[in-house]
Amino acid sequence: MTSIENWSLNRIVDTNRYPLFDLTSTVGNALVTQCRAEFRDEVCCVLPGFVRPEAVETMVTSVEDKERWAHRRRQYKSAYSPYKPIHGEEVTTLDSDDPHFVPLLRDVHFLGYDEFDNDSVLRRLYEAPELSAFAAAVLDVPELFQAADPLMSAPVSLHYENSELGWHCDTQEFTITVMFRPSESGGNFQYFPDAGPRDRNFDQVPNLLTGDETGVRNVQFDAGTVILFRGANTLHRVTRTHGNRPRILSIFHLERTPGRIYDDQFKLDTFGRTSSASRH
Repeated sequence: MTSIENWSLNRIVDTNRYPLFDLTSTVGNALVTQCRAEFRDEVCCVLPGFVRPEAVETMVTSVEDKERWAHRRRQYKSAYSPYKPIHGEEVTTLDSDDPHFVPLLRDVHFLGYDEFDNDSVLRRLYEAPELSAFAAAVLDVPELFQAADPLMSAPVSLHYENSELGWHCDTQEFTITVMFRPSESGGNFQYFPDAGPRDRNFDQVPNLLTGDETGVRNVQFDAGTVILFRGANTLHRVTRTHGNRPRILSIFHLERTPGRIYDDQFKLDTFGRTSSASRH
């Protein structure tokens, strides 16, 4: 087993392909330019092979050791509940008889960020300043900050047989999603851009929710792939999963301002608790 000292960022990330230590190099500059273009046009930048296989394997083993603590969140919610746009005032919750309001199943298990040790692959990657700097360069913002929430900073989701995550918009502007193990079948990541209230595709959403998938985009998501994704104003979902082993990924939350703590009710729904828990 790899020692703690060896879990440097170089050991976790393929920095030859993704030179996080030197974004001003020819390769680094080309990477940022490409990601900016994809993020601007597709709201989604896909980086295959970002995490090295050894780090992926170690992370999967770590998650399997903690599976018994994963909390199941099973609920029906509207795609826009709650909803906050990227800019401007908060949009009032949609009325229950609005055709955009359709209760959709969200059935996923979650492990909080605090379940993982300081020397874990998950924490070493999420807390690497080079990763935050890379994301900031892609978004063309001065700086990004890790969330201050001990549970929500980079939670891990597990999708078991017949799990699914219905259409929804995120409450944060963007995320970095890291795939550690895709499902054996199903579990497809799909999105429908510019679908927030007042956006150009908002009027098409009722058709989408009743089965018209015109304009839906599918993302290839293999083990070790990282995705930078604009989840606000973009409807997205994970289709129903099938197989004997759960789909495993982590969602990294980075913020424009430091110190974000998530709502207690949201954490209670997601983890079954609002604060760190001791497993000793």
